Amino acid sequence: MLKIRAVKLNEDPMQFYGLILNRVDEDKQNRMKRYVQIEDARRSLLGELMVRLEIMRDLEIKNEDIHFYYNSYGKPFLKGLKNYHFNISHSGEWVVCVFNQSPIGVDIERIMPIDLGIASRFFAKKEYDDLMERREEERLSYFYDLWTAKESYIKALGKGLTIPLNSFSIDVQFNNICMFGMNNKEWGFKGYTIDPQYKMTVCAKTDQFPVQVTIKGENEIYQEII
Repeated sequence: MLKIRAVKLNEDPMQFYGLILNRVDEDKQNRMKRYVQIEDARRSLLGELMVRLEIMRDLEIKNEDIHFYYNSYGKPFLKGLKNYHFNISHSGEWVVCVFNQSPIGVDIERIMPIDLGIASRFFAKKEYDDLMERREEERLSYFYDLWTAKESYIKALGKGLTIPLNSFSIDVQFNNICMFGMNNKEWGFKGYTIDPQYKMTVCAKTDQFPVQVTIKGENEIYQEII
């Protein structure tokens, strides 16, 4: 069953920091210490804790028995469990996680001013033409519709940027997202609005998506994992 979880970083987590850091393995702890910005470390840690909590519930195993492995492109997975897939994305104040029995990807991005010329370099020609045909005040929003959909698909495949962004195209009409090229008949997409300042898209091998995203508070996650 496809599940979507989201947490907004709007609380002070420092009272829990020492306790929650011990809930991840030593390798993750060491990587956390190398972050220059505390907010980056906070988002990374929160994402893993959200995944661990869901695995504990779904598979009924203890946190200390959860061990992540990584494919050659850096995508984490649980060894020996081919029917359990998850993905994490974070941007700004939000961390989102998705879970499914088949490959799945998610991308969330804060809507910020950007040089739309980047679309001519990384998007398919059809996407760029569709973008520039829109009214000027709609272009930035549509750019992030396309970007999050394309990123969610690439993350679902788990092959990183070895798949060029312009090797397939996305079309978004009234939140109906279609893909052209690649294995377009296998994949479904759905956009979600959990914050008007962000765009978010989920990609999975299904056309059955949850209507809503389950949202929790940051400290709520920390309290559950402790």
